Amino acid sequence: MHALAEWEHLSRLCREFWPLVDAPARAVMAPLAAQAAWNMSLWDDMEVYVRHLDHGLNHLHQQDRFYVAAGHESDIDARSSLGAFFSAALHAHYGRFAVATTEVERARLLLGTELSALVGESYERAYGAMVRVQQLTELEEVITYGLLGHQVANRAGDVAAAESQRGL
Repeated sequence: MHALAEWEHLSRLCREFWPLVDAPARAVMAPLAAQAAWNMSLWDDMEVYVRHLDHGLNHLHQQDRFYVAAGHESDIDARSSLGAFFSAALHAHYGRFAVATTEVERARLLLGTELSALVGESYERAYGAMVRVQQLTELEEVITYGLLGHQVANRAGDVAAAESQRGL
């Protein structure tokens, strides 16, 4: 369903099964569930899933302590960068632009590590990470636009206050 972009169906399934599965299963579901929620603008659901993207890594490691030794470091970076990306999107959506900016920076740092590993393997493996780099750039533009809106609103409030003090 993810590959077919059937977000509504995937979102419905994730919402149905999320309460029924244990932490390791949630760690596996979280990236798909967050993507579906994001595409459906289900911000409350997305917030639940994003929390498990980074925290879910602990459950994966507890379940398989040889995960990194088996050569899955780029998978860990991908999950973390995806978590940071979705976290940035959530914070931007809720107008928390300073936190969103921090999360964008964290996602970029993690994506750098991820891309270094993936580019050596193949272009196809690196493509998804490159798309996310572009999405981060677009998200930064949204954050900048949001910050400008707050600054304009604050400035308008300052002007209105000054005018009322002068009796205009």
